[in-house]
Amino acid sequence: MRIFHALILLLYSSIAAAGSTNAADIEKAAQQFLAAYAQEQRTRDREVEYTVGSLDPRLQLAACGNALAFEFVSEPEKSVRNTLLVSCSGDRPWRLFLNAEIEISSEAFVAATPLSRGARVTEAMLRRENVIINQARGGVFHKLDGLLGMEVRRTLREGTLLSPSVLTAPDTVARGDFVKIQAQSGPITIETRGTAIASGMVGDQILVENARSGRQVRGVIIGPGHVRVVM
Repeated sequence: MRIFHALILLLYSSIAAAGSTNAADIEKAAQQFLAAYAQEQRTRDREVEYTVGSLDPRLQLAACGNALAFEFVSEPEKSVRNTLLVSCSGDRPWRLFLNAEIEISSEAFVAATPLSRGARVTEAMLRRENVIINQARGGVFHKLDGLLGMEVRRTLREGTLLSPSVLTAPDTVARGDFVKIQAQSGPITIETRGTAIASGMVGDQILVENARSGRQVRGVIIGPGHVRVVM
């Protein structure tokens, strides 16, 4: 998991005068940490909006002579709600957790029209919109690679964000497809035609019917329209 780290320097002179680190100090430093994260995300054409949770205003911790360290507890690209681990490694070390909400926006593909279950995705079905990408389960598609040709799992409304959770890789061979059957025995390979009795993807075993003999045999899908039978 890629973790964004940053050290935010507190104004130690003012904290040292108070002799402690209070809730306001930590919340201010957290704001600076997230502002730095937002700036880093802009280099990736992303915009970030964030809200830092509140600490008990009565909180008083040992003054930290070193920089406060901040770290995301979980990957911010996977969820809007997150937690920051705040730690001080000074002479009197301490650590605490602070809630934060982080929305990361970027362009991604959505359905340009209503999509029916089982439809194969084409470029005409897509459009790009600015969306909150860390609200999508399983991620989003920023590029056409890996998206075109995918099969829609369920009916989708226009504007639905396309993610791996609503799409699936189509079967390499579908039931009823005409296939080439490769029968292999040692160094000898014989090829004939047949029909798939079931659907499957590369590596799946399915039944196929030999077009000449009418016999059904079990083979392994090795590619689109190709099934290998080991004799």
